[in-house]
Amino acid sequence: MAKISSPCEIGSVTDLLEIVFGEKKSAASTRCFRGQKNASWPVKPSVSRKKASDAESKMFSEIALDAPGDFASDKTMFEKLVRAQHYELPTRLLDVSLNPLVALFFASEAHVEDDKEHDGAIHLYDVQAARTKHADSDTLSLICNLARLTDDEKSTLKAASKDCSSEEAIDSFRNLPACKRLCQFVKMEKPYFENSVQPIDLRKYYLARPYRNNKRIIAQSGAFIASGLLEYQALETSSLSDRYKKILVRAGDKSKIRADLDKLGINGGSLFPEIVSAAKNINARYD
Repeated sequence: MAKISSPCEIGSVTDLLEIVFGEKKSAASTRCFRGQKNASWPVKPSVSRKKASDAESKMFSEIALDAPGDFASDKTMFEKLVRAQHYELPTRLLDVSLNPLVALFFASEAHVEDDKEHDGAIHLYDVQAARTKHADSDTLSLICNLARLTDDEKSTLKAASKDCSSEEAIDSFRNLPACKRLCQFVKMEKPYFENSVQPIDLRKYYLARPYRNNKRIIAQSGAFIASGLLEYQALETSSLSDRYKKILVRAGDKSKIRADLDKLGINGGSLFPEIVSAAKNINARYD
């Protein structure tokens, strides 16, 4: 279970760096950050906010049909979900950054709701080495291909995975039609894959490290937190990380922080290097 440090407030770039450097980190862990413009928002991936039946599988199927050429070079479901996220389609991947200044950029975005300016927040996680998966991970393939299953199939797997301490229970889980269908999807991208699924692996959070073949991933030092059958309800207290800290970004200081970040080359143009984003950032400077 993660060691939870007391939350704190910041009003400048320097404040953040002092906290980051002051928080001890084990050599084996990977520190990542999640920035959100509203501190009261839960830490959840965008697809979990959808309430329509089978929204996850249906949305991905539709974008894959509408833009097949865009996904032609992607060999795994993880790569496809990263691209879909890039196109702002809700997915089960939660964006994080290995760079605290990138997280600060997102946390310092102005946000007014109910006539009130809201503080932002940066969530700091020191992820254990055993919970870090690279793009070619079989476990990551299983988790990402859950996106292809129906809500009923995912619910079946979630219920069946709760108590799989015996070999008999594990074998029973592997023989579920939903598990066999999940494995078939993985086998399509990895022909060598065999159904040796460990149900417990589908009930964990992981830090997913993508291929650095995407301009935005590179610019944002991007990574993702992936969850199989869990619902991000206890991410902070889970065994994903050995340290967690919430850092509040004061609403009244957001504008100055954005200006200081711009001086350091952290702005919309650098973090979103596509031509449309660059043009938007340039245009804003001449208002």
